[in-house]
Formats: sequence, structure tokens, C-alpha cells
Amino acid sequence: MNKEPEITFYNQELRRNIMSTTIKSQSKTTETSRSAVDSVSRSSIITMGVASGLVGLWAVACLISAMVDSGPVELIKGWFSAITGM
Repeated sequence: MNKEPEITFYNQELRRNIMSTTIKSQSKTTETSRSAVDSVSRSSIITMGVASGLVGLWAVACLISAMVDSGPVELIKGWFSAITGM
């Protein structure tokens, strides 16, 4: 029943230190996981952009190849016949 005040005070300070350490470590973990997600998102966006650019370059190369092979007039005639079915 008789507790010493110094021990109680020490226990309260110890609890405060433990709580503040726990809070600090939880916030650091959250920041680390957010930065990991950000880096994954950034790399995904870069990869998709590069893939889209390559597809666009391939399409332009195919269009230029068709123009060189048969000429622009034949290319337009072929496009209209493909669209209309005639």
C-alpha cells in the first residue's frame, strides 16, 4: 500500500518515453512505405510512357513505309476502301 513517489514518477516518465518512441517509429514507418509506393508509381508511369512512345514510333515508321512503298495517293485510296468496304 505504501508506494514511494520516486518509483511512481520514474514509471510515468518511462511510460512517456516508451510512448513517444513508439509514436516516432510508427510515423517513420509510414513515411518509408509512402516513399516506396511513390517510387513504384513513378517507375510504373515512366515504363508506361516509354512503351507508349515506342508504339507511336512504330506506327509512324509503318505509315512512312506504306507511303514510300505505294505512294500517298494509293495509301489514301486504300484507307477509304477499307473504311467503306468498296
